[in-house]
Amino acid sequence: MNKATGFAVIVAAGITGSAIALPTTVQIGVGGGDVGLRAFDFSSTVFGNAAPGHFTTPALASIHATLNGAGITTANWITVVAGFVDTNNDQVADETALFWLVDDQVTSGPASPDTTIDFQSGINKSSGSAAWINDLGENITVDASAPGFDKIAYGDFAWDNTGFADGFAWSGLGTNDTGNFRFINPNWTGFQGIQFVSYDAGSNSWSVLEQLTGSGALQQFSFTVIPLPPAALMGLAGIAGLGVLRRRMA
Repeated sequence: MNKATGFAVIVAAGITGSAIALPTTVQIGVGGGDVGLRAFDFSSTVFGNAAPGHFTTPALASIHATLNGAGITTANWITVVAGFVDTNNDQVADETALFWLVDDQVTSGPASPDTTIDFQSGINKSSGSAAWINDLGENITVDASAPGFDKIAYGDFAWDNTGFADGFAWSGLGTNDTGNFRFINPNWTGFQGIQFVSYDAGSNSWSVLEQLTGSGALQQFSFTVIPLPPAALMGLAGIAGLGVLRRRMA
């Protein structure tokens, strides 16, 4: 897997209300500007008692329900969002995760894959990271022996485009972790692009901070976990609180 050459995704270290300090912000560099993705606490519904690596459909649906309930459309989008998660089944946030939501999970029951998109992501970190997968086609592989990364995930997401979705996350993000991701080759009727979504705890509100549409949406992005001083975090919070959508066509 090639090193990222596209936009930068920076996860900034901060604090939460949990017993441990967790990274709280993802800063996206897009076209010479930055947008800050602030994490939301999904720990009451995401991962919990799930088997390691198993991104359950109820957990995926709960994230979509939160976003949809805030007026954010996730159908036919790749949605990137940061969140706090529970990995030891006590419904308390103990890790930060970066999520990629593929389409919109609003339906349950039998499904047959009819839509695909290729996905690749790699991560480097000083301590263990976990990959969480929800893929109807069961085509996503995680490899801990790839050159250049501690772990990579790759394969084709395949899902039913009539109210179902797929998803992926890296959890356990910490300071100085680095990685990248990209999507290519969409076989997806109605595909809109990729969007970056942020939560502002101060105003208890969500914002779509960036949407990339058209052929330019599917490029490669990098991310790095870094510490930011309080003033910088306040500045990012201000950006997120504006709720201004920047949409780019390619």
